[in-house]
This record gives sequence, structure tokens and C-alpha cells, in this order.
Amino acid sequence: MSKFNKRKTAAFISLSSTEGIGPVTLKRLIDAFGKNIDEIAGCAEESIAARAEITVSSSALIKKALSDLSGAYRELEKVNNKGYRVYCYGDDDYPFLLKHIHDPPPVIYSSGCLKISDYNSIAVVGTRKASDYGKTVAALIARRLALCSISVVSGAATGIDTEAHRAALKAGGRTIAVMGGGLNKPYPSSNKTLLEKISAAGAVLSEFPPDENPSPVNFPRRNRIISGLSHGVVVIEAAKRSGALITASFAAEQGRQVYAVPGSVFAEGSRGCLDLIKDGAVPVSGAEEIIEDIKGQLDSNKLKKACEQYESENLCETAVEILNFLSSRPSHVDIIKNKLKMDISFLASQLTSLELKGRIKKIDGDKYIKLTDE
Repeated sequence: MSKFNKRKTAAFISLSSTEGIGPVTLKRLIDAFGKNIDEIAGCAEESIAARAEITVSSSALIKKALSDLSGAYRELEKVNNKGYRVYCYGDDDYPFLLKHIHDPPPVIYSSGCLKISDYNSIAVVGTRKASDYGKTVAALIARRLALCSISVVSGAATGIDTEAHRAALKAGGRTIAVMGGGLNKPYPSSNKTLLEKISAAGAVLSEFPPDENPSPVNFPRRNRIISGLSHGVVVIEAAKRSGALITASFAAEQGRQVYAVPGSVFAEGSRGCLDLIKDGAVPVSGAEEIIEDIKGQLDSNKLKKACEQYESENLCETAVEILNFLSSRPSHVDIIKNKLKMDISFLASQLTSLELKGRIKKIDGDKYIKLTDE
């Protein structure tokens, strides 16, 4: 990192951590002045206020934050020592979609790296108390999106989020997790290993300093980033009051498409999705419908190539036979063996191979379901 970039990044860290200066104020500041920190520091408070269309009191806070960057330099050193990246609003590598929301985070800390290809992104979110149905649909949709080079964005919570991240990883695709606390405070702790895998194959992001603990007030802020990074948000199982519905609300405000997976009218976890559909969300049952609906907004060349590769995925004759037999209803391994008249050892090896490829899922002991949406 050059001396100039180091100073600019430290300035952004200082500004973003100053109480009383929010994302909207900083967006106006950077839109007005660009990344010229010295120019901002050298302007009178009244001049900053007039040019950025902010209050004089906010300008005073900005001047104060830029007058002493020693604390921000120490924070930046810790970030660099951990191998984290820092993306600042206004930088060329700042996420394209995110920079166009009303209140983009001035600073994003990242474990792992964002790529230009992450422009093709869809968020998959839902309840922490997911049913087997919800988990299966989340895995099916996330896997298909990942195989079509669409990055899967979610919040790393238990339930639907976890299933979406895992399915994208298993498919060899990219996935992005957005945290409600700092990168040094993995949450939930049960997903620590999952977050490490996401960092290696995608990115774990946070607008909060690395040592900040997760807090209930942080998660709604986190949710606007999940939707802001994405062309659309898919909600799979959500109660009437849930974080997933907050994400959907942000998506609607940001001009992003909202999709909802229908569920049982008797299930508490489906009521939020049913309400979304009543309010105009697009009901979907698989990734194909989402891709078809939103493909005009995506990088079409990359999407076409990936989809063609997915459709031509090579499977042996036996694997195709097993997939043709399986469905979303669980089938016990003994039933599969008897119906297909296969040796149990050979069948077991084929089932393991298909599970590793993300085409089927083992549930309830020795039962299997099909995950593909072909």
C-alpha cells in the first residue's frame, strides 16, 4: 500500500468511526470532494458544509476526525497484520452495486477478496429456524446460482444463510458473507469454520472495525449491505418479523428485485414470504426463474458461458439413473438399491460422489433427496 493510499484509508477509518458522522454524510462528502483528503482538511467548515450539502456541525466533526489520524493508523496496522483488505467508498475496487445505494458503508473490511465477477450477485436469506424444506430449497437455489457464476450473498446466520453458503461452496462457486460484528468476532461461533472457508473461496465482509462485538443494532445495518451487494434478494422461509424481511425491505428501497419462495400456509416460517408475495415480491420455486427474470441486469457473457458449462456437466450413466429416480421426497438407500437393482457397495460410492457434487443430499440417516432443479 502506497503512502498516499495508506493516508487516505486511515482518513476513511477515522471518519467512519467518528460518532455523529454517518454513511450518508460521508457519501455526500466524497461525492463532492472525491478522495482528496488534504483538500477536505484544508477547507473551512462552512465551505465543506456548503459544497457537500451537510450541516456545519458535521463539517466540524469531519475536520476534527482528520486532524489526528494516529488511532486510525494503529487500526490499519492491525488490519494489515491480519491480512484483511479495506475497501473505501470512491475507490475503483469498491463494489459497483453497493456504491449506488443511499447509504453505502464508507469502509468495508474484508477477509478474502472481492472480484469484478461479484457484480453478478444474488442474496439468499431466510430464517435461522429453517425446516428441512427450507434448507433443501436454499441449497438447490444457491447451488444453481453458483454453478452459473452468480455469487451468493448472505449473512452467515444459522439456518437458511448457512445452507446457502455451504451449497455455493460445494458447487465450487463464490459466496460472500456480511457480518453484524467485526471480522475478529465470528458470529455465530458455530460457523467459524464455515466463515474460514468462505474467506478462502470468496469474502467475509463487515463495515465494523475488526474487534467490534456483534450487536443487535448492527444487524439491520448489515442487512442493507447484503441487499446492496445484490441484484435481487431471495427470501426462503421468514416469520412475520425477521431479519430476512428487513433485508427484503432494504432491497425494495434500493430498487432491487425481491423474490419469495412460497411455503405452507400453516407454517409460521412461511408467513413472511406469503406477505412478501402479497406485497408484490416475485414467487419462485427455483434458480432458473430468478436467472431468467434478472438476466438483463447481469454480465450476460459470463452468465451464458457458465450456464452452458452447467448444462453439459458430465455424469456417468449410473449417476443419471440415480438422479432420475430421486426427487425432493426422501428415498431410503435400500429402496434405491432394490428399485435400481444395484450392488450396495457400488451404489454407496455413486451416492457419495453425487453428494460431493452437490446433486443430492443425505438426510435422516440413510435417506436421500435430489437437489438439482433440472
